[in-house]
Amino acid sequence: MSDLHWLTATAAAEAIAARKLSPVELTTALLNRIGRLDPTLHAFIRLDAEAAIAAARAAEAEAASGRLRGPLVGWAACSAAATLGRPDHFWRPVLSGAGRGGASIS
Repeated sequence: MSDLHWLTATAAAEAIAARKLSPVELTTALLNRIGRLDPTLHAFIRLDAEAAIAAARAAEAEAASGRLRGPLVGWAACSAAATLGRPDHFWRPVLSGAGRGGASIS
């Protein structure tokens, strides 16, 4: 598949479920695009590519065994949710730790 960044969430989920697209392939394509564009766009404060690939590999193993957790499995690189133990820069101005390296959710 080409231009994976143009896939809708529904189309990507269907392709992963049908094993026409792997979560690792999707995540790698999205990370590559982020790598090309973010130096200009500055859309990401923090990007954990290693964790995204690790999550995609886990999702790929689930897909291979036929037990997908849900339709958005494999979208690790796009997650905007706070991750336990990781800095949360989104709420930085309103938390007491602001200005000292951000806050941490634990």
